[in-house]
Amino acid sequence: MVFLGDLLVALLVAVVLVAIFGLGYRRARLDSSLFWFFLLLFLATWAGGVWLTPLGPPVFGISWLSFVLAGVFFTLLIMAIVPLPRSPREGPAGMQEELEAGAGALFAVNLFFWILLIGFFIVILVSYFV
Repeated sequence: MVFLGDLLVALLVAVVLVAIFGLGYRRARLDSSLFWFFLLLFLATWAGGVWLTPLGPPVFGISWLSFVLAGVFFTLLIMAIVPLPRSPREGPAGMQEELEAGAGALFAVNLFFWILLIGFFIVILVSYFV
């Protein structure tokens, strides 16, 4: 029962924060990246909520404030790290070099993203089995 309650609270907090984030960046095209941001935020909120000291008044046995604080902290962290999308530079000169330089960085970010997702998942599993 605790597992399901934690899951629902983390889901609710992640949906609300992603909705606020999506409204704030509505001019930037965040089509499929909003789903990946939601997934990352959901797992981070859940992991933080189950590992933080229970805070706030319990509602149906769930201390929800820990989940909210973990979600807000992770959202602010991501917003501080990820730059806003910008329009491509004008002119074809230098485009090929810019694309080649960005390929290595894109691979590193993708690798970090998947390691982070797997790490959050492991942390969540460990919290319920230990």
